[in-house]
Amino acid sequence: MTKHTLEPVAQVRTGILFLPFGASAGSAVPVWVDRAGQLADPPAGRVQLVTRSHRAEEVADGTLAIALIAASWLARRALDRRRMAA
Repeated sequence: MTKHTLEPVAQVRTGILFLPFGASAGSAVPVWVDRAGQLADPPAGRVQLVTRSHRAEEVADGTLAIALIAASWLARRALDRRRMAA
């Protein structure tokens, strides 16, 4: 298990940032970067995580429904073949 630090690393970077409206010159603005030091999106919030979990649940339910419909269709087809052979 690797240990990650959440401490800010003081490295000077230059670039163009879109700041929140009303930010004054010299004010601190949080910036998220990836491991390579490139700008990144902030981590997902609670609402985004809940939305993603609901979407995953719906996809799982839909996949299960399709699998059950396909299995019942295959079973009916096999039973119809047996009935026709008899």
